[in-house]
Amino acid sequence: MKIYITGASGRLGHAVMKLLPSAISVNLRDESLNLKKTFSNATHVIHLAASLNFEDARELWKSNYELTKRVVNSLPKNCKIVYASSISVYGKRLVEIPATEKTPCHPDSAYAKSKYAAEQEVIKHGNYVALRIAAIYGPGFTDYFKMIDVLRKGHMRIIGDGSNRVPFVHVEDVAKAIKNSLNAKSGIYLLSADSITQRKTFEIVSKELGITTPMKTISPDIVHALLKITKIIRKLTHKGEFLTPEHLNILSKDRVFDCSKAKKELKFKPRKTERGIGEMVKEYLRVKKSMSVVK
Repeated sequence: MKIYITGASGRLGHAVMKLLPSAISVNLRDESLNLKKTFSNATHVIHLAASLNFEDARELWKSNYELTKRVVNSLPKNCKIVYASSISVYGKRLVEIPATEKTPCHPDSAYAKSKYAAEQEVIKHGNYVALRIAAIYGPGFTDYFKMIDVLRKGHMRIIGDGSNRVPFVHVEDVAKAIKNSLNAKSGIYLLSADSITQRKTFEIVSKELGITTPMKTISPDIVHALLKITKIIRKLTHKGEFLTPEHLNILSKDRVFDCSKAKKELKFKPRKTERGIGEMVKEYLRVKKSMSVVK
């Protein structure tokens, strides 16, 4: 196998490179790079490079769709592409619960539309695996620390009644599925661990922190309105970035996925979400402790 990886320097890419140390990293930021020449001997390309700048539709389309199309058009005919897509392609409200790979997609955000369009380019190639991945957490995903900070300070509110189920998946479990995708049948696969309620998520984090679980609630509509009002402020100050409209949708919508196909064909074995979140909070506490020691 001759494996190339885009986005190898990212958080998911870092986890994948640990499992595939001989893979070759490709820097797609270099627009002068001749991708056809670069991939000329590739048997597999793992395409992870993408933008998560949810509030810049132009950047999302360029980085997620146009760049993917460029990669696909540069692949040798028999080269397999493994593409990191997203559960966002289903839209905020699932047509059915649990959703499967066959559930109709209704991308309804700039990010979702860019990922879905990119998927279609990947599918056209024929020899592909497209992984629709839930919200990833784990080592390196320190953006969750901002939300834990807010909760720890007692400022967190439950959005809605908190009974909605939120899909998460650990970065190391995704990396293993990506590795196993190299020899898998062409197709789309869902990657998500067990979905737990928003309220349960806060209970797990609060227990690890040794604090009282937040009980106050706030309407999702009010949060959406506040995010629109504070959009310019967030851009200027970089404060409140832990909660964007896309993050709000992740946290407040009821979404459950059936990943039996990936479990069977990719040997996907996601760890229990409760265990994984507990590990994440312990990492947060270690980081905070080390920072206080340095000061």
